[in-house]
Amino acid sequence: MGAQRREREGGVVNFGTHVDAGFEPLDWSGLDDLEPATPVIPGLLNEGESGALIGQAECGKSLLMLEVAVSLALGKPVLGQPAMEPMPVMYIDMENPVVEVKERVHRMGLSLSDIGSSLLRYFSFPDLPPLDTSAGGQKLALACQRFEPKLIVLDTISRMVEGKEDSADTWQNMYVHTMVPLRRQNRAVLRLDHQGHDSSRGARGSSAKRDDVDVAWIMKREGSKVTLSRHKGRSLAHPDDVVLVRHAAPTCHLPVVAGGRVDECVDALNHLHVPLDWTRDEAGAELRANNYRYGNDVVGAALRMRRTANSAACASPP
Repeated sequence: MGAQRREREGGVVNFGTHVDAGFEPLDWSGLDDLEPATPVIPGLLNEGESGALIGQAECGKSLLMLEVAVSLALGKPVLGQPAMEPMPVMYIDMENPVVEVKERVHRMGLSLSDIGSSLLRYFSFPDLPPLDTSAGGQKLALACQRFEPKLIVLDTISRMVEGKEDSADTWQNMYVHTMVPLRRQNRAVLRLDHQGHDSSRGARGSSAKRDDVDVAWIMKREGSKVTLSRHKGRSLAHPDDVVLVRHAAPTCHLPVVAGGRVDECVDALNHLHVPLDWTRDEAGAELRANNYRYGNDVVGAALRMRRTANSAACASPP
């Protein structure tokens, strides 16, 4: 190849000296050494993947992802999954006032110093050119080279482009200018997006939004129950649904216990540290004050289950 030459415009070009290092064929011999993709957000997004979290306004997308980002950066359990090593995370927020972000952190039971000393790099309304332009893609790629995040959260993606949301060109341009460079860096990217009026469909705007993501989740909330349904997946590495319960004081999202509503209520009572000797009415009032909704029969059964479990634990020999 280096010896191959051709004439052009009266001159001679030596291809061996003009090979672009970024344009090389795949080395198949090294693929056997590749490890399977490791989870970044367990169950939702793997290393190097591009994902979308889609939901109606006010369903809590930003709240959920702030909790995930903070937990990953601090090395805490994430959505009920075991803790991992602290992970560098970049969160770009074009949606939420910084005062609201501060309050959410406090409601998680964390201090601002906890966040400041973590591996979370949070950008609130940064001076970032639109991501469907060359300038925006380059600036984000350079920032990623500086901070080396394993996960990038884009909140909300429709506020980070200059093209029309219902135009396929907007999202194709964003793919070329922003997503391809981040894929080359093997970054996991999760972008938050708004759902259209039809809750059975995905993100509002052009269907081209869906083309370049590896996995897309539709988020729905009913009271304290949060369901993430996989709307698209290029592999079988993700479940069809992830069902969570949003707890308060402190704010956190935990998986629904497989046993159903009674076990779920037991989990809520334990999370709120409800005393074992409280009556059904007292426990029910505390649950409702923290946005849990269970019928009296479920609360009563959950109280009995907790007392039985406690009696068995006390009776067990050390």
